Amino acid sequence: MRASHVAGLASEHLLSLRNVIGAGRGEKVTAAGPTGELSLVVLVTRKLPADWLHPRDLIPKTIGGVPTDVVEVGEIEGFGDYYARNNRELQQRQRPLIAGCSLAHAEAAAGTLGCLVQSDGEFLMLTANHTAAMLNEATMGDPILQPSPLDGGTLPDRVGYLADYVPLEFERGGLVGLLDRIRGRVRMNQVDAALVRPVDPDLIDDVPFHFSGTLNAGDTAWKVGRSTGRTKGQVRLTGVTIRVNYGKRKRALFVEQLLATPMSKRGDSGAAVFNEAGRVAGMVIGGSERATIITPIQKIQEALGVHLAGQEVSR
Repeated sequence: MRASHVAGLASEHLLSLRNVIGAGRGEKVTAAGPTGELSLVVLVTRKLPADWLHPRDLIPKTIGGVPTDVVEVGEIEGFGDYYARNNRELQQRQRPLIAGCSLAHAEAAAGTLGCLVQSDGEFLMLTANHTAAMLNEATMGDPILQPSPLDGGTLPDRVGYLADYVPLEFERGGLVGLLDRIRGRVRMNQVDAALVRPVDPDLIDDVPFHFSGTLNAGDTAWKVGRSTGRTKGQVRLTGVTIRVNYGKRKRALFVEQLLATPMSKRGDSGAAVFNEAGRVAGMVIGGSERATIITPIQKIQEALGVHLAGQEVSR
């Protein structure tokens, strides 16, 4: 059985195990290094000795004939704010706007302007739901500031309005959540994304147009984000199912994500991720000190009904 098929079937069971927060497809790595063997990689907040775990929480060596690998990634969080101001230029006021600059809802903390997209010929700015739509709590037309409120932005710094977003589906807690899992009604997400309409088209003149691309396991990726500027990483896993913690007792389960080496911090959510050809291949939505979670750009385009600003619409 292929690792991709096993990953989809096994994720729900694996997520019920202690410390497990996700799973994906990738190369098995041992103490001696990469093995070249495709495996089901199980993501845990912390690796624990086997004798510390109840037998029912032990991860089997193989699932469906596919070998497993266990990788410690810490707690995955939505990167919507960051209090260590690492990258001063992108956190300052930018007119016209530039890709990667600080941008967020007037009542949020901080996020990043990713790239431009088109919808019916109109140019819009792409970022994350939790930075521009405040985890579904915002109202269409709400003001979006640059710089973000955390970076000193106030209402006179309004550069746009919330135009659209994909609502996030949060896991329910307690007995209701348990019943959801038993009945196979687990709430799953594919994207954390929102669109911002500029108050003046001239504001986005310096945001470049891009074409869409893809990223596969082993590929080099880079991004420009509000907190860490331009950084580079490597995609480790594809087809990832992962639980993201947004605080306020809100957790959301995502499917079909990419997991890369750590290349972002809080405040980088919304940052466009590029492949080596310079094409936008995804967007940062969260991570930890050990990993960055990236949503493939194709998923975002489909969910919002948009295409990248440099892309021709297929007919």
